[in-house]
Amino acid sequence: MRVKYMRKHHVVRCFRGDSMEYNILIADDAMMNRALVKNVLFSKLEDVQFVEAENGVEVLKTVSEQDIHLIILDLIMPLKDGYETLIELKANPLYKDIPVYCKLFDFRN
Repeated sequence: MRVKYMRKHHVVRCFRGDSMEYNILIADDAMMNRALVKNVLFSKLEDVQFVEAENGVEVLKTVSEQDIHLIILDLIMPLKDGYETLIELKANPLYKDIPVYCKLFDFRN
């Protein structure tokens, strides 16, 4: 799967093409939630690598160290929640164009 980012309309277009691995960061403090999201996406996507973070501090550290193509961000996390993390990501010119999908569901209960 190849992902092309269209900055003009903030659209992500996916299509089959040359083989390139994409890094998806899954940020959630609940291990079960991260595993579920990873399993669902893994069954649907090809050429994808998953990176995990338990809080916003780890998200910001990970994007500074790795090339991340998409972030799936839980809004309720310890240390630095998803709201604070998203504000910092979008304020930084290096990370502002990374697509972020915010989620507010929890499968623990």
